Amino acid sequence: MPPSSNRLLLVSAAVLVAIFLAWFFWQVTALRQESEYHEFQYRVSLSTRSVLGNVTLLLPVPFVHNTSPQGEALAKGEGYGIPPSWRLSLERVNETPMLKVVAGEIAPEYHGYPVPLEPGSSPVQTPPPTATAYSPGTPVLIPLEFDIVQRVPQSIDTQNPIGREPLLANPESVRPVPCQDQPFSGRCYRYTVPVYVEYSSREAGNITIFISGGGMNQWWAGGWSGNSYGDTLDITLENNRQGWVQADGFLSTGNGRY
Repeated sequence: MPPSSNRLLLVSAAVLVAIFLAWFFWQVTALRQESEYHEFQYRVSLSTRSVLGNVTLLLPVPFVHNTSPQGEALAKGEGYGIPPSWRLSLERVNETPMLKVVAGEIAPEYHGYPVPLEPGSSPVQTPPPTATAYSPGTPVLIPLEFDIVQRVPQSIDTQNPIGREPLLANPESVRPVPCQDQPFSGRCYRYTVPVYVEYSSREAGNITIFISGGGMNQWWAGGWSGNSYGDTLDITLENNRQGWVQADGFLSTGNGRY
């Protein structure tokens, strides 16, 4: 075969490969754009070992530029897991939005262990009913949880959310810290935020509060992928400790793939 024919075959093959690669990357890009979604999350978990009455809580809620979309939505009755008797509202404390929770009573929920069941067999016993106190039959304390998920049309800045996306703390109060046990090249921060707790109890009242927030971008490209930033804080008050307390929070940014 003449050299010119060989060159023509090589050029034709290169053109076909280039066309295929361009088509492939176009398909991948189009699939990512069609499947991509962005959402903010906020969850509150409350746990107590004694029955609490006349409960009032002021909890940190994600906010940016003094506005809290999640807090506003919860105040309107949106969200999941909120007991019907609870009242939620968005209050401002020193110009900072906070979620106010008012409940006539918060009681512990003790559950029994799941009853083992072999495939194809019928249960030989039923789990004991939920109790408000520990017993050998109901040893597992289950926290009360409520949350909200909000999807947004635009991409979330998960690498640099401070001052740009909703956080549980003022941007001025976060301080950088080394990331421990984090298999990524993101950044980590610590902060403290105020929490208000008030209740009545016939026993040595106690309550544990765990709050998480953050945002994520996700898409499909041969498998689900994405990136996120996350806020978490927790605090435990024992022996009827009440009023304003400081809770320690942790913020991680730049989690995932970009």
